[in-house]
Amino acid sequence: MIYLGEVPFTKKAIAKIETSILNYRRFARLNFKFSQMGQYTVGIHVTQTGAPIGKILTGDDIYRRTVGIFEGLLPAGFDVYVTVTPFTSDN
Repeated sequence: MIYLGEVPFTKKAIAKIETSILNYRRFARLNFKFSQMGQYTVGIHVTQTGAPIGKILTGDDIYRRTVGIFEGLLPAGFDVYVTVTPFTSDN
């Protein structure tokens, strides 16, 4: 189970988020780190640690995909703040 802080997601939303994150971990080697940034903001840092099928994502790609995971699932009044570290040979 993925810890999403104190955000009151529905069980259905949590299931969709977890499925998406697990798929991104498996196929794009994206690692997600969550933090609560204030009462109504979910902070997410995403790092691509490899390119298993040769697909290196840009920072913009990672950002858009991460925001897409939460689209329509965030409770009213909540925002998501995303930072990214794209894959390089150094990480």
